[in-house]
Amino acid sequence: MKKKLIVLLSVLTLAALLVAPCFATGAETSGSLSSDLTSAFSTGFQQVAANVTQILVVIVPIALGIVGIIWVSKKAIGWFRSMSRG
Repeated sequence: MKKKLIVLLSVLTLAALLVAPCFATGAETSGSLSSDLTSAFSTGFQQVAANVTQILVVIVPIALGIVGIIWVSKKAIGWFRSMSRG
């Protein structure tokens, strides 16, 4: 339990140290994120969304093919078993 707590506190401390400079961008921000930081986050999220879409375009047809093969195989095995019984 103590080890998990130490790891959690370490991760939270590291995250706080990494995030803190993002909010200390200068006096022009006056308590809000600067436009450069906002546009950087926006661009980053758009790139992630585009990459996820490209990955899904590749993975979905392959996954559907595998599911189809498994389904047909189970149906064929069931049919052959029913034929052997009767």
